[in-house]
Amino acid sequence: PGDCGLANCLAAYDVGVRTFDADRVSPEAIAKEIAPLEYFPLDPAWRVAGKLMRREKPETVAVATSSGVAEVHIVLGTVDTRIGTEDLHLTAFEGIAKTDLFFSFSDESSGEETYGFRFLHAVLDTVTNVVALDFNFAYNPDCAFSAFTTCPLPPDGNRIGTRIPVGERLVKYLNEGNATTRAKTLADKVRGTGAAKGEAKP
Repeated sequence: PGDCGLANCLAAYDVGVRTFDADRVSPEAIAKEIAPLEYFPLDPAWRVAGKLMRREKPETVAVATSSGVAEVHIVLGTVDTRIGTEDLHLTAFEGIAKTDLFFSFSDESSGEETYGFRFLHAVLDTVTNVVALDFNFAYNPDCAFSAFTTCPLPPDGNRIGTRIPVGERLVKYLNEGNATTRAKTLADKVRGTGAAKGEAKP
């Protein structure tokens, strides 16, 4: 703003540039690189109930991403639920509507059967704060398809120690290249055994 000068202005703000290559993202181009997406069989048992424990005030936080560049999200609270014998307190980010919660999570399938982590949206009853977590709708983040994206890594509480065999499976590339390696590397990063850049701070 004002007469800060180009160099000073750039130093004062995070500046980024992304290019768009229409030839690389057309359905025809994608079909040459990525095999048809695969999903686990639907299983109603993986639709579980939880309850949102709201923070007194939503908090804007910097969340570590797959690229190492922090990304801003709004934390509404934690969703208390139970999977198997594990009591969970999943960090719930603000979704795309008042009744929508967004989660980044990993589980014991991450990096092997599924990507390093997955995303999930869940329906919130704003009166009772009851949440319907249907892991059948867990899906791969953008970075499963391209290395040139930023995706929020799961906070500590969203690293689930149970295999969740529903939802979208690992993306398979027709020319494998480093796609599988990238998935395993990110899974290790999420588990804390890799060199993560920054930490999620909900």
